[in-house]
Amino acid sequence: MSDFKKLSSVIQKQFEDMQKTGMLYQVDVDPDILYTKYLDSFPGGTNEIFRERSEHDCSSCRQFIKNYGKLVTIVNDELVTVWDVECDEYPYNIVAGAMKEFVSKHRIENVYFSKFSKQGTEFTLELLEDSTTRRWNHLVGILNKKFVADNAAERMSQYRSEFQVFKRSLEELSLSAIEDVEDLINGNMLYRGEEHKALIKSFKKLKIKYNNYKKNDKDFFIWQNLNRGAVTRFRNTVIGTLVSDLSSGVNLENAVKMFESKVAPSNYKRPKSLITPKMIEDAMKTIRELNLEPALERRFARFSDVSVNDVLFVDNSVKSQMLGGLEESLMAEVKNTPAKVKNSVEITVEEFVNSVLPKANEIDVLIKNKHLGNFVSLTAPVHNEVENLFKWDNNFAWSYDGNITDSDIKTRVKKAGGNVDALMRCSLAWFNTDDLDIHVDLPNGTHVYYANKRNILDVDMNAGYNLTRTPVENTCWQEDNLKDGTYVFSVRNFRKRESVDVGFTLEFDFNGSIQMFHFDKPVGNGKTIRSLEVIIKNKNLVSVKTLNKDIKSGSASQEKWGVNTEQFVPVSSIVLSPNYWNENNVGNKHWFFLLKDCKNPNSVRGIYNEFLKPDLEKHRKVFEIIGDKTKCQPSDEQLSGVGFSSTKKEDLTIKVKSDKIQQVYDIKF
Repeated sequence: MSDFKKLSSVIQKQFEDMQKTGMLYQVDVDPDILYTKYLDSFPGGTNEIFRERSEHDCSSCRQFIKNYGKLVTIVNDELVTVWDVECDEYPYNIVAGAMKEFVSKHRIENVYFSKFSKQGTEFTLELLEDSTTRRWNHLVGILNKKFVADNAAERMSQYRSEFQVFKRSLEELSLSAIEDVEDLINGNMLYRGEEHKALIKSFKKLKIKYNNYKKNDKDFFIWQNLNRGAVTRFRNTVIGTLVSDLSSGVNLENAVKMFESKVAPSNYKRPKSLITPKMIEDAMKTIRELNLEPALERRFARFSDVSVNDVLFVDNSVKSQMLGGLEESLMAEVKNTPAKVKNSVEITVEEFVNSVLPKANEIDVLIKNKHLGNFVSLTAPVHNEVENLFKWDNNFAWSYDGNITDSDIKTRVKKAGGNVDALMRCSLAWFNTDDLDIHVDLPNGTHVYYANKRNILDVDMNAGYNLTRTPVENTCWQEDNLKDGTYVFSVRNFRKRESVDVGFTLEFDFNGSIQMFHFDKPVGNGKTIRSLEVIIKNKNLVSVKTLNKDIKSGSASQEKWGVNTEQFVPVSSIVLSPNYWNENNVGNKHWFFLLKDCKNPNSVRGIYNEFLKPDLEKHRKVFEIIGDKTKCQPSDEQLSGVGFSSTKKEDLTIKVKSDKIQQVYDIKF
């Protein structure tokens, strides 16, 4: 047999050199499989049975291989194993080569620490029958004291956790968010931001390198750079949480507010706007390249803007004001036949558009209180013949009340993750950044609120610093947890932040039947408004009544935008949303019923990020500000009314007068 000492010596030296490079790692291979691979690597006839077992099957070498045989280190971006040795002694050169190849194919699973400082022994002596001794050489490794620890398992667990944090940082934090924070620091727009400059620069450098690695090599990169202190825990640092918030879609203003709440004194006031010069320069460069600057100025749309070919219905009284509408208006004057009324007919919106509208002369809609969230206005560019901003081929857009693109409490609850399919649901909506809370007293005396949700309260918004001006909260009951008795709903203002857009709306839904309740006065800081009393018996709704004189029920007529609810209102025109004009087919479809004398008294956004064409989406942060700065100002000439989205199940009662009859329809959206 060849001299095993030659192999054991070079492996012992290799193991000593590996420990000088920095970290030791272990790969994800089972120790028993590794040892079997070692034995199988011997060429045939070189590891014969000696007495009872093969010559190289000894407990000392087994101990070394199972513990140290799967250890690796990283040198110059290359994985180095214990078996990376030069040994010209046959068959050990074959064995070392096979083991190197086998271990190198496995991925690093953790750093390595051990309670024990040594595995294997250098040699053993065997006393032979003739009283002489025989020396057996073995694999042996001595572990440097920096890798020896009584709490080895705990330390390895800590490194594994740090690996996960570092990986999440590199995976989840976007390069664009990192650059945004860099811009804020460079523009002196972050409180003591200069203190974080070196850290974010180091992390950005690693992030760029990480992005350039192939998928299968990314974990290798993380292990290689793990022992770098704060940069590997970047996601959990205060500046890292700011980058994380921006990466997850939190708008710039709210993300910075959350950052400042952690690091700045309570009386700190930021000296500058959060739009950085670089962000503005990049956005304006794109805007100018696309010749879009004139298109940014917006106003309410007028009938004279809209072609008669883009509407589904237009009343004769306004048809002449529309593009191409004069001739049709004159022709309609020769038709004048008394009308006859028929009973209500249920119809889908598609059937209504295809079968009823072509014959209609006059239309009235019954605006109910549940439609208060459906009020909408069409918007247009100030200048004619400007380049297109939006995903569709015209520059018209729309804005629901509250400056949102799709208005409905139920939809808002669903988007927030709330249950909208329960047997009983009561949702709270409001329109500023106050922290309103819904409270419920159950029949058994239990008080449900944000600190005692009881699987009933499933949405709680504006409680922290991720603030929105369209918040909701939601309570819901399925049949199995809806008990008989009295339920009392209250609204409390936990933290008052604003004095505009005050009040709230409660949407009560029992088995699909919705009632709306509105409170249009301020709710003081810490004040509670007892709002609704609901009585359930045999899992059926007995009654719903208001508990405050200032809460308007869904049955009481209200005035909004010059329109009175709970009565029929004349329709000027019916149009699809502009993203469906002229054979466009982009996103959700809306049907807009534009009402006579309906005038939105508020300024509205004419630009929303979700409308922008793809070339502009990368500048969404700047366009968020542009949309706010270029609101359409109230005007006497405007196209406003109520809108209904293809994404929501709603209904509308409508009265149609044609040449010979008058018919009432219940349209289902």
